[in-house]
Amino acid sequence: MPEKYEEAINLAEKEKLCLHMAEQKVFGSSHAEIGAYLLNIWGLPEDIVRTAAFHHNPMAAYSSDIDCLIMVHIVDCLEQLKNPINIVGVPCSVDEELLKLHNLEEKFLTWQDLILKESQSE
Repeated sequence: MPEKYEEAINLAEKEKLCLHMAEQKVFGSSHAEIGAYLLNIWGLPEDIVRTAAFHHNPMAAYSSDIDCLIMVHIVDCLEQLKNPINIVGVPCSVDEELLKLHNLEEKFLTWQDLILKESQSE
């Protein structure tokens, strides 16, 4: 397995992909789907399983409510700004359509600015 995961990392770097997309190409699934599968087997609540499964593609499980899935998606994208050294391949981008649907565009920009300012002061 470590060699196969190294293959996913190399593919992400070579083809400028987000890591979860490279995982999909190499393994046929990503850490999001595998994590959701395990969480489901362990009996965790549906909302947690759904959040794990769709945190890279929240519009695939769209909800009109601002829920855990939406916030995890946003935080995942912001975390990549704060810790760019941890990025394999290219950073994943926030779903702009999702931000618009929930009127979160301004808040996201504010959060993004805070992250960037904090990173510069470190």
